Amino acid sequence: MQIYQDEKGVLFFSETDESGKVLSFCSVKPTDFEWEIYDVETIPEARNKGFATKVIGEVINSAKEKRAEKIFLEVRESNLVAIHLYTKLGFTKYLVRKNYYSNPSENAVCMVKTALF
Repeated sequence: MQIYQDEKGVLFFSETDESGKVLSFCSVKPTDFEWEIYDVETIPEARNKGFATKVIGEVINSAKEKRAEKIFLEVRESNLVAIHLYTKLGFTKYLVRKNYYSNPSENAVCMVKTALF
């Protein structure tokens, strides 16, 4: 697992193969008590192999270590695979933003994970 922080404070968690090719990554904006997941991506040939679970698990562990109280994210309503993964990892839906996305128009499902420690 590789972790990098950019000049704006965004953390990047990534899982790579032996050659250093990024298989899955997650970008997160941490604050003192709340973290927000911006992006989670896995390359097509590495999907369904547990890499996103591993990367998000590391985000959760890091948030716990820093004593964060919540982790937030949002996802397209049609992305049922991601919603299932987030639910499996303890995230719950707290809000639906109607027509939040465009091209195509779609709702955003807002999720949160609480009680990290």
